[in-house]
Amino acid sequence: MLAKQLTTLAILLLLANVEVDAQVMRATYLIESTTTLSEYHNGKGELYFNAGKSLFIHASWPGASGYDSSEGKYRRVIGDKEGMPVFTDRKSNIQVYKSIYLAQKKTPWIFEDTIPRINWSITNNEKVISGHSVLHATGAYGDRIYDAWYSPEIPVPFGPYRLGGLPGLILEAKSRDGVVNFEFAGFTANVTEHPDLKAPVEGTHVSQDGFKDWVIKHLLRIEATSTSEYQSTIGSCDTDYTIEKDRWPYIYEYKKERAEAGNK
Repeated sequence: MLAKQLTTLAILLLLANVEVDAQVMRATYLIESTTTLSEYHNGKGELYFNAGKSLFIHASWPGASGYDSSEGKYRRVIGDKEGMPVFTDRKSNIQVYKSIYLAQKKTPWIFEDTIPRINWSITNNEKVISGHSVLHATGAYGDRIYDAWYSPEIPVPFGPYRLGGLPGLILEAKSRDGVVNFEFAGFTANVTEHPDLKAPVEGTHVSQDGFKDWVIKHLLRIEATSTSEYQSTIGSCDTDYTIEKDRWPYIYEYKKERAEAGNK
């Protein structure tokens, strides 16, 4: 008990000094998902953080783009040596993160948004994860309901991927549809070697509206190759294409609006 109290005290003392970038902690996760991009997302995830900033890295994401035929099929791989990071800055209330869209070129997209506001409901359930006492909460993010377990012993509102907003570090989170699971794999209170807690820079910066415009233009380029014998087109991403459900419905919405306009 004394050792646990001392550990908690040490964490609180480290977090008390927001300005000292050297005081960085790390939580490690095992990511398991059944999304279309699961081969990219799955594996090791690392969350580096201090009291004010965090950087979540997909540590198993391929570092370089190219082509892979290891599973008997020739497929394109979009790599990222930054590990497809998610950067969060509490003071500025911003989150900068990367995403990929398989029709794109070799470099990922970089988006900047405000930090997601998840309406968590904290329950009375408790348990212990790897020696950490954790509390249970449920909340919706990306059209999925999550059961999350957070540790008040580590009083930061961060978590894996874009999850956060609880009064303690999220150690475990699982979507109720079974598609996404972040499992706690370890915690280090003071990391001596770590990436800088800053926004990603390698990729194509784009706004949500700019990305939507790019997707529609890509659709129209494909459709322009149609002939009298063959109609070329593409559809929207799968419902479970990525962590967020129905992340990019732009093509579906555009085709629906186009059809409705044509019927007037």
